[in-house]
Amino acid sequence: MNYIEFENLASEVLMLENLLKEIPAENIFDRFSIEKRLTKAKNKLGTINPHHLSKKAKLTFRGPHVVGSEAISALFASQATMLFSDAVAAISAAMSGNLNYKGKIPKKLSNQLMITGMATGSLGFEFDLPKPDDSDLYSEPPIVESALEEISKLFQISALGTDEELSDVISDIHPRAAKTVFNFLKFLQDQSSLCGFEFSNRFFRFSDQEQLARSISRLDSNNIRESNQPFKGEFQGVLPNLRSFEFKSYEEDRVIRGKVDLKISDPDVINREWLHKAILINILVTQVGDSQPRFTIESLDNIQLI
Repeated sequence: MNYIEFENLASEVLMLENLLKEIPAENIFDRFSIEKRLTKAKNKLGTINPHHLSKKAKLTFRGPHVVGSEAISALFASQATMLFSDAVAAISAAMSGNLNYKGKIPKKLSNQLMITGMATGSLGFEFDLPKPDDSDLYSEPPIVESALEEISKLFQISALGTDEELSDVISDIHPRAAKTVFNFLKFLQDQSSLCGFEFSNRFFRFSDQEQLARSISRLDSNNIRESNQPFKGEFQGVLPNLRSFEFKSYEEDRVIRGKVDLKISDPDVINREWLHKAILINILVTQVGDSQPRFTIESLDNIQLI
């Protein structure tokens, strides 16, 4: 059983319970039939640990390379799925703190999707995510699950959202990871095609080439500006679990709020060693379109006392 089937079974149990409440107690035969179905569904549901179920995602295409819901060009499909897989692997690596600005995308094999069927409607593919660790009673969801959620957000927000919303997503995943989504969408544009994506109760489909072009222009590296800038000031504090910091800038006479990169394994070291000390530090400043800049501390190696 996969996660969708589990959710359908849970919905069936809820529906039968509600239906049973509406049947008078004296309607013995009507209640017997519902109670039998409910008992069977509950017994089946009780044997399943949802933490051990893999989820599915659906990626569909429309355009000259797709013939209704009957056929799709093998060359187009292979290139599109390869680029989409690269995006999944890059965002997975970024969310694990392992993605650098250059070099190979790490752990591509462990963060890959498996095609398990054809998605109908507009033709495409159904993917299985990596299976969670069934030796752990409450195993964490695979990082690929979070990556697909971010891709879904990027599709929708780049097409319909504000610069501030898009900046929040990109700052969470890494500009290089956003570039891989750009590469996938640019390929679709070059092929005069569109896509739809469904995952975890979220569905988005590009309505036309104009909407796709808007997403591409907003994910273009020319619209995502990054620079490492020196700041003089002092840390006001860090919340280690949230990986967030406050830094009072002397030159701008204001408090800068941002995040601590995953590459820094122990953010609390800032509270222990650098709190309220006058320092010079390089901070990564990212701005998307007309959004407010986002601030990220990627390294503590360059801190200097002043």
